[in-house]
Amino acid sequence: MKSTKKLLSVLVIAIMAIAALTLTGCENKKNSAPSLIGSWDHSGYVYKFNEDKTGSYSAYSTEMKFTYEDKGNSVVISYEGTTSPNEFGYRIEGNKLIIKDSFGEDVVYTKK
Repeated sequence: MKSTKKLLSVLVIAIMAIAALTLTGCENKKNSAPSLIGSWDHSGYVYKFNEDKTGSYSAYSTEMKFTYEDKGNSVVISYEGTTSPNEFGYRIEGNKLIIKDSFGEDVVYTKK
């Protein structure tokens, strides 16, 4: 009887340890993925992406507002007053946003 209780206690402790490791090993992958949200600067040209899928592009004293759809490796931007959306490939490396411009060249923006 004593050895059965001891074995049962060891088994319960092992199950609790496995459960604790399993639960602490899970993390929200969505929060760890790089995000467009924020302001990005390239020599005074600034993209600002808001959480509500709106944003702005500023160059010198001009600001153009837009809505956007983030597709993960590209972003579709619809500027106010235009009828055709623009799609740009992008990637995020640390605090750098690298956007493919309309000529296929990488333009590097730094998070502000």
